[in-house]
Amino acid sequence: MRYIAAGQWSKMPDYGISFLSVTVGCSKVYKNGGHLLYGLSNDGAIFCRVGINSEDPEGNDWVTMEGIQNSESTEDLVFVTCCSYYPTLIAGTWDGKLFWRWGIDSVTPTGIIWHNIPTPNLSAVIEATLGMNTLWVTTVEGEIWMHKLELTKCQEMHNWKAITSATYKKVTDGSSGRKRCLTTSRSDVLFCIGGDNKLELREGISTEESCGRRFVPLVDRTEEGLSWNAICATSCSAVPNYWTNKSFQLRTDSNFRHAIWRKEILHRLERKNEKLFHVFRERNGHTDGHEVEDTDWELMDHGWLKSSKVQIGLPSERMFKNGVIRVSKDNIEIATAKTIICKSRAELQLAEEYTDIKTICCLGLLFVDSGYYKVGFANENERRDWLSLLQDVVINCLIESPRDKKFQAAWSISQNGHVRCHPMNELIVDKNGIAKAKGLSKIRGVLLPGSFRHISAGARRIVWAINEDGVPYVLDQTWSPFQSVEFSHPINDSKTIEIREYQKNEIFRGFIPLVGIHRGMAAWMENDSVINGKSYRLPSDNWSWVEESWVNKTTSDCDEEGWMYATKLPGSFGKKPVRTRPLYRVRNWQRKAKYSSQGPWRKVQGVHLVEVHVQKNDDERILVWGVTTDGNVVIRQGVDGSTPEGCIWKHILCDYKIRTLAVESGNTVFAITRENKLLKRYCSSQTDMECTDWQTMDAKNLPVVIEMVAMPENLWFISEDRKLCLYYIKEGVYLTTIDLDQRSHISRDLIGSLYISSEWNTKRLKHLEINKNLNPQYRYEFESLVSAYTFDISIC
Repeated sequence: MRYIAAGQWSKMPDYGISFLSVTVGCSKVYKNGGHLLYGLSNDGAIFCRVGINSEDPEGNDWVTMEGIQNSESTEDLVFVTCCSYYPTLIAGTWDGKLFWRWGIDSVTPTGIIWHNIPTPNLSAVIEATLGMNTLWVTTVEGEIWMHKLELTKCQEMHNWKAITSATYKKVTDGSSGRKRCLTTSRSDVLFCIGGDNKLELREGISTEESCGRRFVPLVDRTEEGLSWNAICATSCSAVPNYWTNKSFQLRTDSNFRHAIWRKEILHRLERKNEKLFHVFRERNGHTDGHEVEDTDWELMDHGWLKSSKVQIGLPSERMFKNGVIRVSKDNIEIATAKTIICKSRAELQLAEEYTDIKTICCLGLLFVDSGYYKVGFANENERRDWLSLLQDVVINCLIESPRDKKFQAAWSISQNGHVRCHPMNELIVDKNGIAKAKGLSKIRGVLLPGSFRHISAGARRIVWAINEDGVPYVLDQTWSPFQSVEFSHPINDSKTIEIREYQKNEIFRGFIPLVGIHRGMAAWMENDSVINGKSYRLPSDNWSWVEESWVNKTTSDCDEEGWMYATKLPGSFGKKPVRTRPLYRVRNWQRKAKYSSQGPWRKVQGVHLVEVHVQKNDDERILVWGVTTDGNVVIRQGVDGSTPEGCIWKHILCDYKIRTLAVESGNTVFAITRENKLLKRYCSSQTDMECTDWQTMDAKNLPVVIEMVAMPENLWFISEDRKLCLYYIKEGVYLTTIDLDQRSHISRDLIGSLYISSEWNTKRLKHLEINKNLNPQYRYEFESLVSAYTFDISIC
């Protein structure tokens, strides 16, 4: 989408929506010159276009509004109209009823609830328009009625409670011909199209005579005469005399408009606009159906297409070194003074943003069988350009490689909260020409923007994710890892960043900051990572600080300056001891930051979740289960391939607060309560899953469970002490099998394979044998999946 100010129309992207009518207004909602656009689609749904302002007149996202409910289903709508200034939207139904939308503001541009508007003499209304202070309607009899509108006491919106069926004023009785396409100006002047398809306006409208006196035609100053189909006057603030007075001579400005120098300026601006537009489209992998000049590619055919001086962190080294990264049509080269790594484009598996204390703006690059390379750039813009270029390299390799028709993908979350899609249906062809599945350690990853901490993928390619605030998002079904397309859905998040300051008590010097790494600790830490103190750097320019400075987080164990003390490191910190000499002390700091971006994720309103689970098997219904922040279980109903966001939340009653749950199938769900009880919910008919009860299972000596995956015959747990446990449902026996890393997560695919992700890699359980005796013995094998920083994973 592009906007050209030199008197040209530009086409908005095709979202697959056909509209019957659109209306724009509600400018009072925004203080930056923004507006709201509402559209009525062919199937009777109302959409709201948000993000419209003077710098972005096309807006950035369509938001679906709820319909008008009746006793049976929803009302069938025929038109929508809104006020140009006040936040008021009106909708008309097929049977002539009027409704207005309450609750429209900058936070909820779709409003909250519909209310009925009485019609004149209870007649059916076929058309309406809303001015600043007037409502004009046309009844089925062809009569035009007007109602003077009052404002509420706070002067923020119209007072619709003052309207009754008897307080309308009749303007015409229909004898002068039917008027259509009513529209009002900012000064409440009524415009319409008469029976001869000519434009007319209502003359004489004033404060004393709000209905006006008569309809007069607008002067047609063209030679051939114009016939009109539609008109919109909401941005018109005044009516010049020459519009209605034939004898009025308009001074022509054609000498200016058709001047050669003006045309030359506009022509040059247009050419420059086109060139810039195609450059950006080419960078993102689009051509818009036009041929784009490839001169630079031809000139650099035997050289590098892009080159930058960078800081390079090799997989086998901890220190960063000065170097250069270059890319050609065939290769990617990373070079330092002593090392040159040259890889083909096809060997690049993943390119993503990476945060490291040693560099300012860093990318992480994963190559097949070569480890994880860290590349630091001079600024954020340079990193963004390289990430876009390398993403296109990965996507082009996916497009060119053979693939199985059945799509399957792993979905993981990176260190910076971005979602990565790893298509698992990519094939390789051996020397004999036989295609076989690519090894899981060699699959590629495509990065999706956003900031998330939990993800779940299920049937029909439905993917849900949760951000740090607990707000759920759903992936736009039009997104594909095999094409580079920009999406404009707003993505927001926030989190409170907590860092720790450590000091050591030295003789004759007192407490001083830790020097270097001391028993795994440094002077400043965030979780287990070393940082540069309060000069904390946010991951990218999509993040910004909400609070101006760091705040000391204190507890009852802190002294006046916020310090807690311990005699050893690592150890337990508390109040300063009286008799013993503390050797270490720690102080906690916190600061809130927010994230803002755009991408293929749609926000799902209504609840805040700690985890979400999309049903993996394709059944008659696709249920999305969630655990809210207060421990309740909810189901998202109406989820399918065409509407992955569903339509409504349903609360599932339970006597306990839930810590975590696992979906085994469409009719079987397990849950762990905060009291560590194991619950099961089963119903032979999936349609009754909301009505059945929870059953408490007899699971004795169960460890404290923090995460769970359900299989047909067993459950996999992650215990509080980071053990992987296997629980046999029929026998009621659990076994501790494997020690896990501190940040491990587990997931399963549709056929029941178990996946374990940690901070450093993701593995699939390839083989497991357990002898269920009193002294159990087990043997297992893993197959590596993704050798990169992974914080959550889901397979579909």
